[in-house]
Amino acid sequence: MLETLTPRRKKSVGLKRSADYLRGMSATTTSHEGTILRRVFRPEQGDLPAAAAQWLLTVDFAREDHSRMAVLLEKAREGALTADEDAELEDYGDVGRMLELLKAKAKVTLRQSGQPG
Repeated sequence: MLETLTPRRKKSVGLKRSADYLRGMSATTTSHEGTILRRVFRPEQGDLPAAAAQWLLTVDFAREDHSRMAVLLEKAREGALTADEDAELEDYGDVGRMLELLKAKAKVTLRQSGQPG
């Protein structure tokens, strides 16, 4: 049972895909992740409590994470990422995409309720 709850490491598909995730571009390999996340979070529906929407707009990576992403992106440009670093960069991109979907939903919520956001 525990094995089914343990996240599986995605296969690395190269530097281009990792860098593309952080830039919000489509990955060069087919991925259904974005489509699935959109179906789960439904960012076009503004159905969050206003306080939660306002809070979500303040959520961001920690300063250390921004610094780490910059280091990883530079190493990716140089072609010097290890497999672990490539996976780490890909994970940052995955989290960033999820955060952007949640923020989009928060903005729709606040716009529909007439609040700034």
